[in-house]
Amino acid sequence: MQILHPPSPTVATKKTGIRFEIYRAEVEPEEVADVDHLPYRPAQRRASPPALKIWEDEGMVWVAVGAPGGPGGLAVVPARSPGSLGLQVVRRHFSAYLAMRSHRDDVWVNGLPALRFSILASQDSILLAGPRRLFYVTERFFPYVGPPPEEVVGKARCPHCRNRFTATTKVVRSYCGILYHCEDEESHPHLSKEDRLECMQQCKVCGSCHRELTTVEHLVWDPLTI
Repeated sequence: MQILHPPSPTVATKKTGIRFEIYRAEVEPEEVADVDHLPYRPAQRRASPPALKIWEDEGMVWVAVGAPGGPGGLAVVPARSPGSLGLQVVRRHFSAYLAMRSHRDDVWVNGLPALRFSILASQDSILLAGPRRLFYVTERFFPYVGPPPEEVVGKARCPHCRNRFTATTKVVRSYCGILYHCEDEESHPHLSKEDRLECMQQCKVCGSCHRELTTVEHLVWDPLTI
């Protein structure tokens, strides 16, 4: 079984937040892929772009199996149709998930028959037994870095230093949406290190979701590690 690995991003994006990505794993001709068997056999892994990218602000996205040999094997369709899957990013507590509505009878999730409605997370697998398509789910986080949003200026406080956010500061948004100061030498060269609000650099981990605070995008889980 060949795991199609996502390439490292080379073009920066201005959009921030959580984007779920679905990667296809090739099922070899001699492997069995039906409702009674799941393919599992390590093999050489190749790089490939994700079959689907779904942002958290897109709402419900309907997809269907694309033409044979098409990129990734899945294609976005304009509306619900027989044999389609509905996918939507949802948040619960301090995490994000991928909700899936199925209009197929051959869908397996993590080796078990899928319900009409399923909740998926990073490292979950989706098998479409009919067309022999296997996919893995992961998510990529794009942190917001810059001035605080206008609606929080003078109102919200940084959970680390407890100071209110001002329009002249620099912040980073955690995975769960909490803002922290992240002033540095580049953004505030006129201030000494002792006077800069380096809250992100000091606490390193978000106190709410307990995930690492970072200013760079990253995959939550890399399919190549399986």
